[in-house]
Amino acid sequence: MRTPSLTAALVLAASLAPSVGAQPAFSLDAPVLIADGRRVPVEGAPLRQERFGTLVLSVPGLGTYTVADEPFEGARRAGEFEGASLVFASEGVSVRLLGGDDLLGGDRRPAFVRAAPSRAETGPARVALGGELTEPPTPRRPSLPDAAPEPQPTPPTPQGDDTQRPRREATRLEEERDALRQREARALQTDLARVTAERDALRDERDRAMEERRALADALGEARREAERERERRETRDAQSTVRETDARRAEERLRLLRRELVARDEAIERLTAERDDRSAELARLSAEVARLSADLESAQRQRD
Repeated sequence: MRTPSLTAALVLAASLAPSVGAQPAFSLDAPVLIADGRRVPVEGAPLRQERFGTLVLSVPGLGTYTVADEPFEGARRAGEFEGASLVFASEGVSVRLLGGDDLLGGDRRPAFVRAAPSRAETGPARVALGGELTEPPTPRRPSLPDAAPEPQPTPPTPQGDDTQRPRREATRLEEERDALRQREARALQTDLARVTAERDALRDERDRAMEERRALADALGEARREAERERERRETRDAQSTVRETDARRAEERLRLLRRELVARDEAIERLTAERDDRSAELARLSAEVARLSADLESAQRQRD
């Protein structure tokens, strides 16, 4: 018969071990990376892999992390995949990678991480896919006493250490989970403070833009009023110009009439002058005729006498 402590250890080990089955596909689109409480731009996406092997995440100044959903050499369980997010903590650095869609088809799976120094100190982070794990993963199970299918009664043996090992492992994982949650909480608080500051800055920018818009609207209204006044002045000038043009046309027409009258009077004067000259000649002729007749009369009188 298995002892209760041995049964509990087996159950705990089974819960810690990853499930064995078909390897899920991996997909990463539009990644958002928050590392050590700050947002880091990411290059290398989108990524696709039919059977997920490993994800290599290089964060300048922090480290290069090789991540898988199964144990591999040099890695330890440091977080988990859940939906569109990968969250883990390694060597005092909390990392949250968010994708535009589910990373592993929506399954919640453990994340095993192996950390290495970063080759770059500045610049964007990079993501890349590694190959599939070449050997079947060996789950890291707590050391347990070998148990035959049908255990035979054996003399009692000390099992305190074997019993406490899964508990210590569970305690360690619990502490790492709590530390990860605390780092995530600090990171979220930092992000919240940053987003709040950005929101306040955007609000100030919006208020400034609205103030500028009001000033521009006032200036536009004043420009419209000035344009209306200018139009009225132009219409007044046009009306005055029309009146002046009308008066000028009337004056020109009157001048033409006066010129015609002057020409007519000049013609009348010329005609009267000609008539006067004709009458002067006629008067001279008549005067000569009167003189001749007077002489003839005198001559006739003398002859009569």
